[in-house]
Amino acid sequence: MYKIAYIDESESDRQNFQDYLKHTADLNDFFLEVLEPEPEPHEFARKLINNHYQAIIIDFDLTEKNKLIHYKGSELANEILNIRELFPVFVLTSYEDAALMKVDDVNQVYAKRSIVHDEDPLFLERVKQQIKKFEQRINDAESRILELIQLSKKTKLDAFEEEELIKLDNFIEKSLNKKSPMPNEFKSLSNETRLDKIIDLLDRVDKTIQKVKNKK
Repeated sequence: MYKIAYIDESESDRQNFQDYLKHTADLNDFFLEVLEPEPEPHEFARKLINNHYQAIIIDFDLTEKNKLIHYKGSELANEILNIRELFPVFVLTSYEDAALMKVDDVNQVYAKRSIVHDEDPLFLERVKQQIKKFEQRINDAESRILELIQLSKKTKLDAFEEEELIKLDNFIEKSLNKKSPMPNEFKSLSNETRLDKIIDLLDRVDKTIQKVKNKK
């Protein structure tokens, strides 16, 4: 079961999305929480990430019925992606042209009416596929890091393998928390010290993934 959040300032639209999910999805596929937006987008994004959602779906015009909100759903999406790179985030809108101008990836934007009111089941399938793709990329990177670590115990890694190790480490760290990048001096550390740090990172990755699984 995938834990997802839907954020909308309109109570009726939050209910509409709940009804859409009930009518369209297998109830064993998703655990949905519907939320009102909070005033400060950066803090709200951090709170959402800490709640271990596997995908977040956001209404574009969060200001329409809530005068305390002064940002668009696309801005919240960008805040989330500034914390966790490539995280599955989707923006639903009745103002598609405006939304497309506000996001870095046009594939994040979907027409709200055609999904919710026409009960398009393909959207939920896209959500599932993006979650799977995101988690698989992390798992593949982690597996490759472990392969390189095992290789390093038998022979010294060459320059290309060390570069791959650093890139994979950066990818995992940015995917889990983009605000905690690997420090530049890490690249100049000895191979042994670097591996110790990567092993510590992998331990933290495993704990984070386990928390997500326990929240399902």
